[in-house]
Amino acid sequence: MSKPAAVINLSPEEERTLRQWLRAGTTEQRMSERAHIVLLASQGQGTVQIAASLQTRPARVSKWRQRFAQRRLEGLGDSARSGRPRRYDARTEKRVLKQLDQAPPAGHSTWTGKDFGQAGRYLAEDLKTDTPINMYHEKKDFLEALRGFGQLVEHVAILAEFCNDDEALLLYDLTVARIGRLRVAEHFVTDGEHIKLIRHIHDTATLRAAGFGSTNTQG
Repeated sequence: MSKPAAVINLSPEEERTLRQWLRAGTTEQRMSERAHIVLLASQGQGTVQIAASLQTRPARVSKWRQRFAQRRLEGLGDSARSGRPRRYDARTEKRVLKQLDQAPPAGHSTWTGKDFGQAGRYLAEDLKTDTPINMYHEKKDFLEALRGFGQLVEHVAILAEFCNDDEALLLYDLTVARIGRLRVAEHFVTDGEHIKLIRHIHDTATLRAAGFGSTNTQG
């Protein structure tokens, strides 16, 4: 006889945390799935129904239902393993979740849109850039590349936004002509009024295959 499905009742704080895990684009896939399982279980859905909805095995759903029922949010984490210590602890997670509730950094919609004139006004004259496949020696070089590449962008989907007093991080998916979907992490450092440093992280192989990166003035 199979084990009865654990009944899940969430506190307001537990539900808030689980929904934040789903909302954050930087949450690891396995943690997002576990949060989704528990949220659906709390709505009265059965194990088989949840498994079908998430395209996973009922045994997997049952495991995380039981773990949550026994140990609550702590039970959704991975079991301790020997070797390298965890890079992120509970304090880090709490700080990240707090950042998710802050307002997006000023100008973020302009930056991920196509208002290149307004975007340029956010940049410091001595702008520094750190990008995977090109170097931009001056602000005007970066803006020229931004305009050229921006014309190929068909859609921007913001996945996550983090910010503090002088830094911001955007994680987003671009739909780009000739390329398709490109996921980008963009880190900004500001002086309070202008962006003075921009770092990009993305898949360089995809861009190089589409012909980008052969000069120092493309995006």
